[in-house]
Amino acid sequence: MNPSNGHEAVIGGFYTESPYPWRAHTLQQPLDPELYPALLSQAVGDFGHRRVGPDGAVWVAGCGVNQALITAQRHPAARVVGTDVSEGSLALCNEGRKELSLDNLELRKEGLTAARYHEEFDYIVCTGVLHHNPDPSALLQRLAAALRPTGVLEVMVYNTYHRRNPVAFQQATRLLAGDTGSVAGTGRALAEALDIRNSLASDLAETRLQPDAAFADTWLNPYELTFTVDEFRALAERCGLLLEAPRIGPDDHSGEAALWDVVLHDAALQERYEACDDHTRWRITQLLLAEESPYNWFYLRRADAPLPAPSDASRNAAFLAARAEPVAAAQRTWALHGAEGYRVLVESSPLPTMPVAPEFRALWEHLTPERTVGQTCTRLGLPTDAQTVRRMRAQLTTPEFPYVLSVPA
Repeated sequence: MNPSNGHEAVIGGFYTESPYPWRAHTLQQPLDPELYPALLSQAVGDFGHRRVGPDGAVWVAGCGVNQALITAQRHPAARVVGTDVSEGSLALCNEGRKELSLDNLELRKEGLTAARYHEEFDYIVCTGVLHHNPDPSALLQRLAAALRPTGVLEVMVYNTYHRRNPVAFQQATRLLAGDTGSVAGTGRALAEALDIRNSLASDLAETRLQPDAAFADTWLNPYELTFTVDEFRALAERCGLLLEAPRIGPDDHSGEAALWDVVLHDAALQERYEACDDHTRWRITQLLLAEESPYNWFYLRRADAPLPAPSDASRNAAFLAARAEPVAAAQRTWALHGAEGYRVLVESSPLPTMPVAPEFRALWEHLTPERTVGQTCTRLGLPTDAQTVRRMRAQLTTPEFPYVLSVPA
């Protein structure tokens, strides 16, 4: 057994003993099978909706309990494969698959080190996996090999600035546990026994009422690595991949950190910031926001993809040149009812559910396929500087903010 396989076995056992996240209380299923594939394409600057089609092939690598279910619901016309090394997580996911009647989802007990897919998938999701292995390059190479030439790979790895306290606590807990083998018991006891005033103690105080599985996931994980955005970029490039665009995490609904952006109240500095290439700007943003910076959660592409070079500038230009209209869709809501499992709670309700960000509401209300987005901005007197347009795209046209769809020619 190579070291990567050994660590996968350890991680699989850890999440079988402490499945996390546990089953979602509610799940939303869009009724339009083309909606989320189109939004995903828009997130990487494809307003012609060609990068990820509704009937493609999708792989959720390290799917856990919920992620394969969410992905299969959002891509109902696609063939979705979910893999994981945790038998416990897969068992819970399979219960959900049956209850939700997700016939498009196939689950497999398989680690990334055993995966041998070759250019099989249009869209691959792998979040929270690579940082639990001592050789993330080996795993990322498996993902790269499985991606079709123009496909989209979505990856999240731990942000160094977020994990300093958890890593310190993990190390202290293991030193105290010694040969007892009781890491979980030692960790809980240590969290209760600490009587110091620092950011670590403050973070731990918020966990006192957490269920054991949630506490273990954050504070007792048996192995983890962390990355700056620069280190993540280097890892990707070693595997023949490029960071294409940031993906806003599920908890990031507004604010500076969510958008990989900072506003500098000095015109000369802001101009220099905007003149930077995307990677330099992301580095500056992470360094300045530090522990408040976003997840290292990005869309990636193959370096040899037969596509124009990716950049925020090109994505902004494509957005302003697109003809678009507000999304008017519907979704079905499922709720978890104890031993009965998932049952339909609301057969149909409007999607999107949240109001548009106030600064972009006027644009959203006036969009029409008769004019480009840029023309509508001009008519309304809205600014179209690079930072404003980045924010428009992020908060109007992505899977996390499903308010606007382009109308391809």
